[in-house]
Amino acid sequence: MKAPEFPGPSFLNAVYLHQITHMKAKLLYALSLLLSLGGIQEVSAQCGTCSPDLSCYQPGGTQCPPSGQAPPMYLNNPYSTVVTFDMPPDTNVSPIGVVEIVNVQYASITGLPIGISWSCNSQANGCQYNPDAGETKACITFCGTPLSPPGNYTVTINIYGTASTPIGNQTQYQPIEYMFTILPDTGSNGYFSLSPSFGCDSISVDLDAVYDLPLPNLVSYDWDFDNGNTATGANPPAQVYDTPGQYYPTLTTHVYNLVVKKVTTTASGNFWCGDVEEPNWPIVGCTAAPDLYFRLQHGSSTYTSSSTSDNNAGTWDNLGITMESALLTLSVWDEDGTSPDDDGGFTVISVTGPGTYTYTTNSPFGGGTFGSVEVIQVLANDIITTDTVTVFELPALADLLVSPSDTVCEKQFITLTAPQGNYVYEWYKDGAFLSDTLGSSITITNESGIYNVNLVDINTGCNAFMNPATIYFKPGVYNTTASYNAGLLMANPSSGFTYQWIFNGLPVFPGGTSSTYTPEAVGVYACILTNGFGCSDTTTFANVTSLAGIAESTDISGMVNVFPNPAEDRITIQYSAGLDCKADIRILNQLGAVVQNQRVTCTAGSQFEISVADLAPGMYYLEFKTEAGFAAKRFIKK
Repeated sequence: MKAPEFPGPSFLNAVYLHQITHMKAKLLYALSLLLSLGGIQEVSAQCGTCSPDLSCYQPGGTQCPPSGQAPPMYLNNPYSTVVTFDMPPDTNVSPIGVVEIVNVQYASITGLPIGISWSCNSQANGCQYNPDAGETKACITFCGTPLSPPGNYTVTINIYGTASTPIGNQTQYQPIEYMFTILPDTGSNGYFSLSPSFGCDSISVDLDAVYDLPLPNLVSYDWDFDNGNTATGANPPAQVYDTPGQYYPTLTTHVYNLVVKKVTTTASGNFWCGDVEEPNWPIVGCTAAPDLYFRLQHGSSTYTSSSTSDNNAGTWDNLGITMESALLTLSVWDEDGTSPDDDGGFTVISVTGPGTYTYTTNSPFGGGTFGSVEVIQVLANDIITTDTVTVFELPALADLLVSPSDTVCEKQFITLTAPQGNYVYEWYKDGAFLSDTLGSSITITNESGIYNVNLVDINTGCNAFMNPATIYFKPGVYNTTASYNAGLLMANPSSGFTYQWIFNGLPVFPGGTSSTYTPEAVGVYACILTNGFGCSDTTTFANVTSLAGIAESTDISGMVNVFPNPAEDRITIQYSAGLDCKADIRILNQLGAVVQNQRVTCTAGSQFEISVADLAPGMYYLEFKTEAGFAAKRFIKK
């Protein structure tokens, strides 16, 4: 996410620069987080209102969350998040000075994923804010159910800002681009649920069967979790997926019918006697056996069995009666060909699963029957369902690259660099948040401490901290000077350091290692002062122009000017003397070594440009020597 540069001086440009911490964005970077998720969408009320989170701010950030990356969305899953941002009430615009920011409006958002809307806490006012009147905190809610395919979406935030200037209110339009990520669905289907369906590095997933049927059907479950484990039951143990990749857990849902396989019955009490088929003789009594059969009612269906022949007991096997209800009404009868069938009574059996159920019936004519009903389960269908578990890799851990070293002198720079990648880089010092950026490095100076960076993968949301780096800035040496009086050179400070005088860029040897030195020749002198930590500084130049018995060299420093200072790529030497000349120009580093040497032809008022692009950052000395005299200047290369 990189905000575009402003086309020219403007108050919004100044606001933008004023808020820079880590991504060259503060106010507008906060807006890039807040207004970045949207075909074109105007302010919507459906997300409701929000309240700025005033407790979220940390030094160096203006948006909350401080990473500048909103939490990821998941396809087909409800989403809502609130982002808080900050706006400065004024800013400094050169050459106008401080101006008040009287209005900021977030007009629209283009490119939001389908299904996502947004609203601000000032929607009644068209999402306009007046920072100069104290409206420096605001928030936006994003909500809805994303329907666009998983992936990254670049959206545009359309912002208008107005500042009060001496020539009236000035308004500027500023678009900002931002990337938003939709991840795959969290994972659910009609037969089992899994949560979470994705995660980072190693995740524990709960899986539960959700498909069930009431009696007279039965359901059982066989799991294959695609991680080497299997299980049965509706609620298996949580499963660990500890290697990045995609897994495909599978559930086989077995659906069974309850089936009446076998019925037995035995008659008692002679309820079937007394009719034509089984007469009841006066002396002998009833000697005939019944012709038994049964009726089985289940749901809306009735099954009638075959009959026995002159037998007090009957068995009917391999019936295959698929039950329509868990309640069975069983009635037993004696079949008579001429007279009405004799009623042996009935019973109601509540079936709870496979098994053998015993029963008795009572005939209205006395006696009755007893017996059993065997129920089995028969597989009706196997439903095989597979879903997906995704384990994302954590950002690769490594040591921070520290350049040039983890220990340097004050006022030097240390650059910390993390691995390149599609990351948001959240930098910390001694555990406290510093800033975040899409760039992989930061440069620090004079701030010792333990530094670390949290790499947040923009595509997956996975994050990992690098191995920390301990940075130490040693006490430096500053503001040293050299003077020449009464034939004696003196370095200041005059104690507490080691000293090395240099003459015309070369170390003075022997001697030249105390804070004072008696020169033996005219020329340019300086002294390198080094403290106990090994940090050094080279004094200002002292130009010795005369000694007893040695010709005087004229100091022409007032006629020579070097600019710009500090310099980046080139320096200009301006010579204001009124004579033509040949000039020798030398550039020396802080140790007195000559790093550039050239001769030029000069005229009165002439200027020379010299490239310093190849010089390392630091302090340098320029010597300018002509027949008319000698000049020495110090400059800094950035």
